[in-house]
Amino acid sequence: SHFEDIASTSIKVKGLLQKLQSPKFLIFLHFMLDFTEVIGNLSEAFQADDLLVMEVVPRVQVVMLALVGMQSSPGRYVSSLPNGKVYLGVTLSGVVKPELDRLHKALLGSAIEHIDSRFS
Repeated sequence: SHFEDIASTSIKVKGLLQKLQSPKFLIFLHFMLDFTEVIGNLSEAFQADDLLVMEVVPRVQVVMLALVGMQSSPGRYVSSLPNGKVYLGVTLSGVVKPELDRLHKALLGSAIEHIDSRFS
């Protein structure tokens, strides 16, 4: 019935809102901004019409250093997150700790390994 559909939708929306307000989601989103910025710079460099073969390795090395650095020190977006339970006026479901966890480090490790295997 109509009311059951509304109730079901309401439950889904509440669940989605709860995920969006979780510190884990917020940190992951900011991590992806940091990660995409680093990888995006390399992608843009590779798309340049005037890229010379001898420029590839130094550009890859810069990206590798940035990714390795992110394993021990969060990028600028994650670092910009304040500690606490409020972000941009929204009360979160837990406390934000702007640091990387196992998942982030695993993603970085996988990216580093893949890039290294492609360009070594």
